[in-house]
Amino acid sequence: MSSQTRAQLPLVGDHPPGDGHLRSTDAVDGYHFAAADGDIGHVSGFIFDDEAWTIRYLTVDTQNWWPSREALLATEWISLIDWFESTVSTKLTRDAIKSSPAYDNRIPLERDFETQLYAFYGKVGYWSDEKGGVAPERNGWRSVCGPIGHCQSRCTNSSTCSDCPPP
Repeated sequence: MSSQTRAQLPLVGDHPPGDGHLRSTDAVDGYHFAAADGDIGHVSGFIFDDEAWTIRYLTVDTQNWWPSREALLATEWISLIDWFESTVSTKLTRDAIKSSPAYDNRIPLERDFETQLYAFYGKVGYWSDEKGGVAPERNGWRSVCGPIGHCQSRCTNSSTCSDCPPP
């Protein structure tokens, strides 16, 4: 933690001013992303569930660590968001993330891919009975456009998302 950040802590405690649960995705977009054993890239986008009103995934651009790869990570796997250091952290390792199922934001996000991703990490899906209920099948995913305007997810009803311009 920088000395400047440390000096600000007595003013605001462990949380930045305002409601610590309310942040713009624009504010977090570009934050450094740290695995349990080191940095892997930066947050590059978000995928949210418009029926449950929750952000389900974030995308991590790993091109500074290994070329031509974007990783998809469930928000429930995030262990810390450090507002002062602009960092998002997970307890997953770099090797696990690197070996995870390849995510392609040009292909619609389907439950089959979600199941494969959760199984790879040995996690129980948010839709599972083991999580306290079965989530309904998605009618469509909504996206938050990335900084260059391309869609970070595709609606499952069509090949493009009506909320975003084509890539």
